[in-house]
Amino acid sequence: MTIRNNVKATLLTASILAAFGLSTAGCGTDGSYDKDFFPSGERESAKVENAQAAAGARHDATLNDAHFDGGALNSLGQAKLDLITQSLPDEGPVTIYIDLPEGNQFTQARKDAVTAYLVDSHLTADQFKLVDGPNDATWTPSMVALTNMSKTETDAGGSSSSSSSSTSSSTPGH
Repeated sequence: MTIRNNVKATLLTASILAAFGLSTAGCGTDGSYDKDFFPSGERESAKVENAQAAAGARHDATLNDAHFDGGALNSLGQAKLDLITQSLPDEGPVTIYIDLPEGNQFTQARKDAVTAYLVDSHLTADQFKLVDGPNDATWTPSMVALTNMSKTETDAGGSSSSSSSSTSSSTPGH
């Protein structure tokens, strides 16, 4: 019986060592399958995302307190300026709005930081213009939304509150 126990113990030890060896050794692949599955270079979706981000930044073109640390331009401000200046207009300079509270002690330092960053980014002084205040082109008068508000409201019967009475019934909320 002792020989049998010794054989069992030896086989058990050998199988444990084999399992451990296989689990730590791995498959030994060179990772070449990654090249086919994950192509190198910028993906099309990333190009679209970047173009949309740049278009949004150019439309807004406003820097505020969140884009600065004290008098210095922070990484958020740098990223926004990079997006704004990604493709410059054919005619005239790109306008960048600096929307800061009145009496801000860092206003001039922040303007200087923006100018320095843009010049360091290989822009000339005639390619950009800094303007104080918000970008008025991004504001929408509330009158437009208020005029159409009655068209979005429905009464308990499901009809629009501004529409004339109708003989057809509808499901409330639809």
